[in-house]
Amino acid sequence: MSGVYEINAPTVFGEIVDNEAVVLNMTSGHYFSIPGSGALIWAGIEHQVPVEDIAAAFATRFDLSIEDARRDVGQFIEQLLGHDLVRPCTREDATNGGNGAGRSQPDWGDGTGAYSAPTIELFSDMEDILLLDPIHDVDDAGWPVSNRKPG
Repeated sequence: MSGVYEINAPTVFGEIVDNEAVVLNMTSGHYFSIPGSGALIWAGIEHQVPVEDIAAAFATRFDLSIEDARRDVGQFIEQLLGHDLVRPCTREDATNGGNGAGRSQPDWGDGTGAYSAPTIELFSDMEDILLLDPIHDVDDAGWPVSNRKPG
């Protein structure tokens, strides 16, 4: 897998707290826990770091072969795509093959701690509550203008 990915905003957002990304998909009503090495990948995607650079940082950070790092990063991004949390980046400056000069980089950590493959845990227990949010029932005019047709 190669390229640059971005968070599927505005319907997806997340925050990294204590080495765990907590991510919310407002379209599905699901929220996700992405701990450890997965949170590092999430941080790379937040900064629109090319997949190859994320894999290289992974290999260095966790003392992995570049092949193992590419495999684990690629498989994890496939999972994120499957949950509609990320999408291929369409910004020309992020996808034109540039070296990312001027783009901020995430903190890849200090290399301490044992490696475990990135994981994602899905929670759907609040799906009904999250989907009741009035933001889902409005059009571009915003709340309180409903996008529902009378009838």
